[in-house]
Amino acid sequence: MEIAERTRTLEIVGLSLSLTALILSLAIFSHFRVLKNNRTKIHKNLFVAMVTQVVIRLTLYIDQAIIRSKNSRSHGIDNTPFLCEASYVLLEYARTAMFMWMFIEGLYLHNVVTVNDIERDFGITPLRCSHLRTSSVFWKVLKGLCLVSNYKLSCGAPKAFRGNSK
Repeated sequence: MEIAERTRTLEIVGLSLSLTALILSLAIFSHFRVLKNNRTKIHKNLFVAMVTQVVIRLTLYIDQAIIRSKNSRSHGIDNTPFLCEASYVLLEYARTAMFMWMFIEGLYLHNVVTVNDIERDFGITPLRCSHLRTSSVFWKVLKGLCLVSNYKLSCGAPKAFRGNSK
């Protein structure tokens, strides 16, 4: 039991340090005008999701520590069904939001790197969704060829091979 208590104390200290660093980072991003761009907006939203998760975890852990230290039957978050469920739902929401903002940041950085490489290597500016237009044109040409040559598009097999001999 002593190991679990020490581990929880270490976790609370780590979460407190993380909360301090995240709030400091948010203050820096919000204060300096030079840092106002799309990438830092994504970072700020990611940090807000992280702050939400850390605050909920700290609230749960500190509540558990207070309830267990008193050795009483006082009502904490764990003993109140509505608060317990609401806090864990919010914790899962914050965790999911955090991962989604990480995904958006990765997607944004991928697009920045890809577009810059294409412009640098080929000297062209790629059109947005040009691959969708290309595949759409390809599909229309394929559909036209199939209809002209008496092919149906279901499974790509000719009529003669599907049992329709007429």
